[in-house]
Amino acid sequence: MTRSLAALAHPWRWRFLTLSTVTAAGLWLGLGRTEAHPAGPGEPETESIAVVDGEEISRERFNQRWQPLANNLRLKDGHLAEPMAGAQKAHLAEQLIDEALIEHAAEQEQLLVSEEALDAAMASRRNQLPDASLKHAMLLPEEARRKVRLELLVDQLVERRVPRTFPDDALQAFHERNPERFQVPTYVEVEDLLVAVSPEMKDAELLARQQEAEAMREQILPPSHGGLATAASLPDGVRTRLTSANVPADVWERLSDLSAREVSPVLRTEQGFHLYRLVERGPVVTPPFAAVRDRVGSVMRSELLELRRAGLRHELRSTALIENHLAARQAELAGPRCNGCLDTPALSLPQPAPAGKHE
Repeated sequence: MTRSLAALAHPWRWRFLTLSTVTAAGLWLGLGRTEAHPAGPGEPETESIAVVDGEEISRERFNQRWQPLANNLRLKDGHLAEPMAGAQKAHLAEQLIDEALIEHAAEQEQLLVSEEALDAAMASRRNQLPDASLKHAMLLPEEARRKVRLELLVDQLVERRVPRTFPDDALQAFHERNPERFQVPTYVEVEDLLVAVSPEMKDAELLARQQEAEAMREQILPPSHGGLATAASLPDGVRTRLTSANVPADVWERLSDLSAREVSPVLRTEQGFHLYRLVERGPVVTPPFAAVRDRVGSVMRSELLELRRAGLRHELRSTALIENHLAARQAELAGPRCNGCLDTPALSLPQPAPAGKHE
């Protein structure tokens, strides 16, 4: 016992014993602990993506959506550029955060999308974009359906934020500030392809004639016309000059908006179902407010809807508590940014001599 106490009395032996104990404890703790490592650029995420108002963003959904994106980003040699992969992961996380915000807002405002409305919207999108398959969009069918449902919820959220009608003084002020929005041609020169109908026709016959006109339009237009539906001519179309007095108001409004060589959608008049192709537009005039009051309200509301849609993301984010864990991990891996390279020695620039002390 006396020898042990004497040994401990030597300072160097005490330091050695302390160092050995600390080292052994560190090794024991290190072996017993598994440290979480951030996922590589192309790998699925194994840690939390984000939390929105206390709700965890689904890591499974993130990885499910990330995998086809990663495959699409790979080079021919299979390599995945880390900066690009990181940016795409960050963008995907922000998308999922926005989707959660939309769902939360819809739940708070008690908005729903019926299965019938969702089926109709899915069918409409397939008809509008027949070549944009779900595979091309890199979404599984259930995810594509969820995406369309979210779009419909956004429509409802935006609709609730814009009144349906406006007082006359507001409409008149909008008309006065934006006269160019309501200018119409004095006439339009068009090619008119008519599928005629008669007053005696039943609903089934009328529907058949309408479908005939729609089929003719598809045949006339190029297979992938995209943007404007233009054509060199309308086979068997009759060239004619029309004014607002010759056609119903809704048909004239659509004709007034046509661009050169553009083919209209199928439009109905008393004579039947028409396809119009714009050849020439007459001089434009600005009708008085009373003549275009309904159109002013429609244009004003459409503009406000677009503004509210553009600002919806900011509105929802401004009142939400968002913890983006993926962004935090990426920032930690990137390290501190070089703000003017603070560690770089400042340049020693020659200073002007004080007045009266020039050498």
